Amino acid sequence: MAITRCIRACIPKAAFVTGEQTRLTIPTSAIARRSEVTAVYVQKPDKQLEFRYIRLGRQLDDAQSEVLAGLSAGETIVLDPVAAAAAINSSSR
Repeated sequence: MAITRCIRACIPKAAFVTGEQTRLTIPTSAIARRSEVTAVYVQKPDKQLEFRYIRLGRQLDDAQSEVLAGLSAGETIVLDPVAAAAAINSSSR
């Protein structure tokens, strides 16, 4: 007896969400790069500025970068690192 009925093979495609991840991101323009140092200026509660080393992850787009270490959510950073450096230098004189 010959097989007269065939089923055509199909390969289904599926995508699954495997989890969600929260990332700490900051504006790329707030990052101060000095030689091999990557940092941001953090404004402490007493309004003093602190130069803080950070470790970056991926650059998400032209405007945002992921921070892996050195900064916590909710901390206030200075958006203009050049102005922050000038303010620190002028206050220390």
